[in-house]
Amino acid sequence: MKKFLIPKGFVFPLFAALLIIAILHYSGIFPIYSVENFSPVFCPVKTVFGIQCPGCGMTRAFLSLIRGEIGNAFHFNPFSFFLFFYLLVSLTPDRFLQKLPSRAEHFAQGFLMLTIFSVVTFWVFFRIL
Repeated sequence: MKKFLIPKGFVFPLFAALLIIAILHYSGIFPIYSVENFSPVFCPVKTVFGIQCPGCGMTRAFLSLIRGEIGNAFHFNPFSFFLFFYLLVSLTPDRFLQKLPSRAEHFAQGFLMLTIFSVVTFWVFFRIL
């Protein structure tokens, strides 16, 4: 199961940053709205080829998820929900993942393949064409 998850060395800092942003936003200390307009947007795929990559809009989608605006998150990038799910599952301690039945590994593999297929299909039909 571990091979289908995002490495913990990447997940912990990312999730900690998202948690800090959420705490600062909901406490009123630093609203996300003030950051959203000043964050630089650089997509190498869009710069080189002139088309949006499958990850375009992911930052705005995560910021919308933090604010609780699920519709906006879906509008910016519908696959932010899948990535958020993978982040949460990747944070699960290994001792719990080892107790899962072998069917869970097959499910994770199928879910990952379905997600990748969906991302590529969406990208080709809705972003490129």
